[in-house]
Amino acid sequence: MMIPDIESFIPEHHVARLVDEMVESIPDKLLFSHYVGGGRAPYHPKLLLKVILYAYTQKIYSSRSMKRMVEENLPAMWLAGMQTPDHRTINDFRGVRMPAIMEELFEQFLLQLVEQEFVDLEYMFIDGTKIEANANKYSFVWGKALANHDQKLRDKIQSLIRDVRAVTTEELRGDNLEEQLTKTVDN
Repeated sequence: MMIPDIESFIPEHHVARLVDEMVESIPDKLLFSHYVGGGRAPYHPKLLLKVILYAYTQKIYSSRSMKRMVEENLPAMWLAGMQTPDHRTINDFRGVRMPAIMEELFEQFLLQLVEQEFVDLEYMFIDGTKIEANANKYSFVWGKALANHDQKLRDKIQSLIRDVRAVTTEELRGDNLEEQLTKTVDN
């Protein structure tokens, strides 16, 4: 019996393929510069980047939900190469090892998706809060209006990044508390 290739189940224009393409274009040297070496062999940084960026596109920001997604979601399984990093590994990667590069990559990825018209950030819903957009369209666009739209787009992205950073920080605090409790019980 032949085992099917998971990639064949991912549609050609699926967002997971865009995530894969973007992350693969990043030089390994840039990513490995954040690893000091020693200890257990880490997951490849590109694998973790793919999982996290794909999760963000699916409005999943919790590391525990990302872990569950890698176990249950076919495109996420494909991006992770059938590996299943735990929630601490995911959160440590995005919150401790590479927080600055994660935010920059996420912003660049969102801009790329908007540019290619895969997503439209005109309407954005976060925690049930509706951010009103200007729905009036004209047949021509002034240069100043374009710059204004670009700035609004970047502001929305920064707002989303702040929300993700808050979730990451909260989960890191929770993990530290969990480790402290474990040490206390062991002593």
